[in-house]
Amino acid sequence: MPKRVATQSITVASALAVLLLPHVSTGGEARAPDAVDAFIQALKANDPHAVQRAMHGDYHRLARVEANVARLLAALRDADPRVRCGVASLIGSLRLRQGVQPLLPLLKDAEASVRQSAAYALGQLACAPYGRAESPDPAAVPALVALLKDPAAEVRGAAVRGLIGLKDPLATEHIIPLIKEKKTDVSWGAVRALGNIGDPRAAGALVESFFLGMCDHCTGAGGALAGLGGWGVEALLAAVPRAEPDLRARLIDTLGMSSHPRAAEVLLAMLDDPEIGRTADAALVRNGGWPPRPHEPFVDALLTGQVKARRRAAWWLWGYKDQPVVDPLLAAVSDVDAEVRACAAMSLGKLRDPRAVMPLLIALRDGERNVRQYAAEALGKLGDRRGVEGLATALRDAEVWVRRAAAEALGKLADARAADALAAALNDGDAAVRDNALVALAKAGDRRAVVPIVGILQDKASKLRSRAAELLGELKDRRAVPPLLAALGEEDAPLRCAAAEALGLIADPRAIEPLAALLREQRYDIPCTVAVALSRMGDQRGIPVLITELEAKREGGNWHAVLALRKLGWPALQHLVARLKDPDERTRYSVVHNLGRIAHPSTVEGVVPALKDPSPTVRHAAVQALAEIGDQGKRTTWQPRWGTLCPTCAMRQPRH
Repeated sequence: MPKRVATQSITVASALAVLLLPHVSTGGEARAPDAVDAFIQALKANDPHAVQRAMHGDYHRLARVEANVARLLAALRDADPRVRCGVASLIGSLRLRQGVQPLLPLLKDAEASVRQSAAYALGQLACAPYGRAESPDPAAVPALVALLKDPAAEVRGAAVRGLIGLKDPLATEHIIPLIKEKKTDVSWGAVRALGNIGDPRAAGALVESFFLGMCDHCTGAGGALAGLGGWGVEALLAAVPRAEPDLRARLIDTLGMSSHPRAAEVLLAMLDDPEIGRTADAALVRNGGWPPRPHEPFVDALLTGQVKARRRAAWWLWGYKDQPVVDPLLAAVSDVDAEVRACAAMSLGKLRDPRAVMPLLIALRDGERNVRQYAAEALGKLGDRRGVEGLATALRDAEVWVRRAAAEALGKLADARAADALAAALNDGDAAVRDNALVALAKAGDRRAVVPIVGILQDKASKLRSRAAELLGELKDRRAVPPLLAALGEEDAPLRCAAAEALGLIADPRAIEPLAALLREQRYDIPCTVAVALSRMGDQRGIPVLITELEAKREGGNWHAVLALRKLGWPALQHLVARLKDPDERTRYSVVHNLGRIAHPSTVEGVVPALKDPSPTVRHAAVQALAEIGDQGKRTTWQPRWGTLCPTCAMRQPRH
């Protein structure tokens, strides 16, 4: 066949494959009996559009009828090479396992296009369709292997692609020479096939593909070498010395993909090399440490490795909570290198082993700031109250980062024994230390904390003043009422809001009138916060503000207003129910929607009439509101006008 005709035949086969993809049949009868004949005639005409018209894209239904399948298999012996090529492509696309044996003779066809289509079809038949697990037919392997020596490069490439799906180790030694093929499709297909097969004999060839300029991510050579375990690691190590810097980095990165202990051991040893240390470090932590590495190389490196290896090992071992790594880390807290000690302290905190408390308390007196900081953080994570006194002492450390970590750790321990030290830390020159100490003091639950926290209401940092007001509300101590009332008159709006919220939590009657006076403020956040605070004390003067806030479209859903109105109950909600008579449809919908959010049982009688609202949107919202309220009695006794239809479907029906 002339080359032009062969190319057109391949084009038809490719078009068939594209047409097949979106048409997955769900069952049914086959097309008319002449469908196969029409399909074959379209192939002979070399017209992809005629093929589509003949079959209407419904090839899968055709394949469900045994008679049609038999006629397709018989067409593989047709005298026209275009028919043999197109039918072979169709058989592969349909995954007709009956076609394996009839396709094998086509691998020796005189036409290169036919051999190419048959080889590719056999590869498709080796792949399980639509997630079904099927074992490939081993009979195709020898025939495809023989085709690897075909004079046509396109045929060799198709044979290699066919062997990708077969994954048979018998083909390994025949595929390896193809890596050096000048034809890109052949060489890249050979690397992918070797990667899929996973034969250790291919390790050297897979590494060689790096030197030939192939992308290991595209070909899968890197993942294949990682999957070969020690064989792949040794092949990569042998190639590293002779590689150029850029290629060397790729080889080392591939080492990082391996879960073999030897790979971790080698990468840790590379860390102290000035030329490749950075690359090895990146390979160790690539993809968050994927795949999971064994812990033994890291333990060995921590005990006997060089400085950088010990640092990385001390940092990495926190991820092995189920392995015996605590004892090596305890010893590393006394390492001569400060960074190793700091990383060991950090890892011990994450492992949460109580044996680490005393070594960490000793580390709090270390000469290096990082070690003391990580030791303080680790003691907080351990949650052991034996660390309270040491952390309280660390609040007077000369380094601000240590003081911050100590105050935060004491907040996690929540021990009243640290109250005096935390109260003193409220006068620290660093705002973050004061903030952490403030929170820790409130968590300690000691009544002595009220007076120091009240003092923070006069702090120069606005954020700290607001935080102090919030914490006083959480403590609910009435001694805080006078200073909080005084804070209501400050110019700092966040402080006034925090003070109003705190007074609502304390619920002291002395705060009602001062709070009510703030309902006339212009800033929307202050009146709303005040209204919520008044609702907690049962005062109804904030109801109009809460309703206005409820109907405003603010980010966050206005749930503070919802909860406040629900707490006040019917005295507040009756004003909202009254608005169901508003002539505006959007207003009625908003009211019904918000009543559903509030979900107070007292509003059921008010929502039920909305089920007969002229607007289908309001009716649907009323059904949803009643469902939220949960009054099943009302919902079962009321008969909707749409009968047995659900509300959503009924609203789509025309009225009669």
